[in-house]
Amino acid sequence: MKLLIIKLIMIISLAGIAMGMDRLLGCSFYQSIYNILFPFRVMKGAEMMIFFIFVLLWIIDLFAEILKHKKYQKQP
Repeated sequence: MKLLIIKLIMIISLAGIAMGMDRLLGCSFYQSIYNILFPFRVMKGAEMMIFFIFVLLWIIDLFAEILKHKKYQKQP
């Protein structure tokens, strides 16, 4: 139960910070809510490319760990 409350507080505080930053940049209330709910539509092309590179690197690392784990299981 503690973890759920901590996660909820973190989500609310991060959303509040993001909304505050949008408001300081001059976005309307509804635009800042839209930016929080749909973050990938706000990204520019270069940001999206870097995001996909990070996801690709994470997937490659995940497969490497899986293969390493299977390799050690097969050895007696």
